[in-house]
Amino acid sequence: MARQVRRQVDLAVGTVSQSGGIPTGSIIEKGSNANGEYVKFADGTMICRLVRNESVAVTTAYGSLFFGSGSAWTYPAAFTSSPAVCVSAFRAAAVIFSQPNSVSTTGCGVYVLAGSSLSSATTEIYLIAIGRWY
Repeated sequence: MARQVRRQVDLAVGTVSQSGGIPTGSIIEKGSNANGEYVKFADGTMICRLVRNESVAVTTAYGSLFFGSGSAWTYPAAFTSSPAVCVSAFRAAAVIFSQPNSVSTTGCGVYVLAGSSLSSATTEIYLIAIGRWY
């Protein structure tokens, strides 16, 4: 029984592939590199994620807000069309907002916004992209 279960897991997790839009490989593929982690599913869905800390100055006036640019994010695996991207940021003792910028199939920019000007300080940025790998 244990051998059969292990064989089913081996078939489920591996390299996903497709031919003409028909899944031909495993059901789930997981991987990671310096740009984050990704999970590919046989139906063509892919999820990429990254959590990083970087120093961001939020000092450029934009109407009644201030913004700063975080480092661009290159996804750990490329999408076939621009994915939906969610960005969230946290900085101690500050209320900040964040949003993606210039979303493409290979990466996006990150804006950090606040109601007041904030000097450069460590900001924890959470990034998730969901889209299609085929």
